[in-house]
Amino acid sequence: MNPAQFWGGAAAPYEIEQSLRLYNGSNLYWTPSSTGNQTTFTQSGWIKRAGLTSNEFFLFLQNDSTNVGTYFLQIQQDPNDTLYFSQGPSGGYGRTLAYYRDPSAWYHVVGVADYNNSTVADRYRVYVNGERVPVSFNANYNTTTTAWNNNTYPQRIGWNGVSNSYYYTQGYVAEFHHVDGQALDPTDFGEFDDNGVWRPIAYTGSYGTNGWYLKFDPSATNGIGHDHSGNGNNFTASGFDTTNTTASTYDVMSDTPTTNWCTLNPLNINDSGFTYSNGNLDLSTGGGWETTTATFYTSSGKWYYEWTASSVYGQIIGITAYPYTNSNLGVDATSYGYQQDGRKWNNNTASSYGATWTNGDVIGVAYNLDDNEITFYKNGVSQGVAFTGITSLPVSPAISIFYGSGSTNFGQRAFAYTPPTGYKALNTANLPAPTVKDGSQYFNTVLYTGTNATNAITGVGFAPNFVWVKRRSASGDHILSDSVRTAGKYLSSNLTASEVTSTDFGSFDSDGFTVNAVDQTGGLNSNGNTYAAWNWLAANGTEALTTGSINSTVSANPSAGFSIVSYTGTGSAGATVGHGLGVEPSMIIIKNRDDSASSFWCVYHKSAYVSGADPNVLYLNSTQAQTDDTNVWGSSPDFNSTTFELGDYNGSNGSGDDLIAYCFAEVEGYSKFGSYVGQGDNDTAPFIYTGHKPAWILVKRATGTGDWTIYDVKRDTYNPASKDLVPNSATSEPSVGMIGDILSNGFKIRNQQNVAGQTYIYASFASHPFGGDGVSPATAR
Repeated sequence: MNPAQFWGGAAAPYEIEQSLRLYNGSNLYWTPSSTGNQTTFTQSGWIKRAGLTSNEFFLFLQNDSTNVGTYFLQIQQDPNDTLYFSQGPSGGYGRTLAYYRDPSAWYHVVGVADYNNSTVADRYRVYVNGERVPVSFNANYNTTTTAWNNNTYPQRIGWNGVSNSYYYTQGYVAEFHHVDGQALDPTDFGEFDDNGVWRPIAYTGSYGTNGWYLKFDPSATNGIGHDHSGNGNNFTASGFDTTNTTASTYDVMSDTPTTNWCTLNPLNINDSGFTYSNGNLDLSTGGGWETTTATFYTSSGKWYYEWTASSVYGQIIGITAYPYTNSNLGVDATSYGYQQDGRKWNNNTASSYGATWTNGDVIGVAYNLDDNEITFYKNGVSQGVAFTGITSLPVSPAISIFYGSGSTNFGQRAFAYTPPTGYKALNTANLPAPTVKDGSQYFNTVLYTGTNATNAITGVGFAPNFVWVKRRSASGDHILSDSVRTAGKYLSSNLTASEVTSTDFGSFDSDGFTVNAVDQTGGLNSNGNTYAAWNWLAANGTEALTTGSINSTVSANPSAGFSIVSYTGTGSAGATVGHGLGVEPSMIIIKNRDDSASSFWCVYHKSAYVSGADPNVLYLNSTQAQTDDTNVWGSSPDFNSTTFELGDYNGSNGSGDDLIAYCFAEVEGYSKFGSYVGQGDNDTAPFIYTGHKPAWILVKRATGTGDWTIYDVKRDTYNPASKDLVPNSATSEPSVGMIGDILSNGFKIRNQQNVAGQTYIYASFASHPFGGDGVSPATAR
């Protein structure tokens, strides 16, 4: 039985039931009996990466008679995990500009050979997740033919030998097609669903003489190498375990593009001594405490996973809140573990708990986030409730090892022991149904070019209530306008200046907004200049709130965690303002509209604290660090589900002045506000889990000076994300910024915003939730 079906959760319209795990030389091969079409063919496959440090991930490979890999489409680790197409002895190759190093979800890769195409640039095309990606070809690239489909060369998946050096796939493969004689589109194999997520569909066309289709079904006539195209081009499988369903060696998994499963996360920052293997399910280290987390964090529900121990000498198994930066589980107050000597750990305290365990024992971890408790099992026997009062959420499975190894199972293969009643395995179909299934319904980025004339900007997808515009190609002020103040009024985040009244921002429209003649700084519509516009949806119309001591006018969208609040300051500390969100805000941005002197942009962020229980303030127009300025929020301010409290600072509560506040609350799977600590080294730079595939990210060093920076997926359509814009500056868009990766479940810092020991705050809005009941799982990026 498919574990995904056993545990419930909604299935995609087209369900892929299994994938094949490839590692350490396991591979499949087949040699054509005749030469096929060497100018026109299409190859399609789904992959989930695991070995991010391995040299190559082979998708399709054809070896010549000397066993040297010559013709292939692969992800190559050097340089930088690009997709790479080689033509073999001629030395011709093409390489994508995009990097593919997301181990938490699935990629769909389509390679199309179309050498009779009249457009030379279209003779070999690569698509990832339904979108064509740019490829750079070298001077030796042959634009007329390839040697694929040669009847003397074996086709191989998962292995290559080059001059007696062997390179192996580390990861998962599913739904592989080779179509001989046709140049097809990715839409023959996949589609964008109603929420804009790329997902697989059944291929219904023909395959040609040398075509094949591998489903990796162990029950098929010829096992996992059976050709389901009907051509009988069956592959020979080598090095796989397809019989021991509960063993850690079993290689047929329920981890698929339609039901993505949890694995260990090699992007974790505290695991430099770990070796990840066998599809990121196995773990080992040679000495010194190391801790890793997994690719899933959850805030509610009942969850179960297993750890099979081997080479046991110092191991602690359990869960941890995000982020985890200590050497072993239980050192801090938000991590919980069970050690092999029978003790349990939390808050740097060990106490007697259960049985000891050793090599070959299976430790079950059942954590109940509805009742805030965790129970451990040894070989199916409960050791009793270990901890209660687990309230720091979300949490992830976590493994600490001093020396030794072991294997995790999150349910992608059969569990060794039956989980306790009501507990689920960690896959995307079992995650709660997201409130926001398509982030672009509430936030969207639109890029446009100025005309210095009436210019209707469309493609937002909704009628925006808050629009933030920045000129990219030259310097220019940030322009922030909202429907509460009306379109003719705007403020600039890089200035302390009071509100500008102008006809340059013409109107808010049903699918965007209209800008008119250019203003003096070129901030909206300078002819030929490029712009980014970030758009949020609040609500149609406004409502008057009397929940605070200051009456406010609010346009609120609680389901998306966003409201625009207009109010008149009193100048008195302790004043409160209603925000309309229904939950406590995670971030608030306030600007005095009337005064320019002493009226900085005040930012409250839930993670901005220097010490004590009171929040600090950051200033959007400034590089300065967070500060304990009690005049902004008050000495002991209250931020709750109905109001936020102010001090007597002119910028947040100027007497008789009109002010505007943009209020944001977390919505699971759509928005996230948090912090991380820089590591200084790119190899151990932080991975930030958001629970969604980000569309927009704002980052600021909180404990030191530094720019605010904004990244989005419309300007950076593929990784690395390198085009930052700076809210506190009028500077244009640089070509190199963060140099990090936006991923299926968060983002990975790799260069900037990573000073060792410094705390950074961030805000992120989603293109798609990572997963959830009733939605397609997010693809890898």
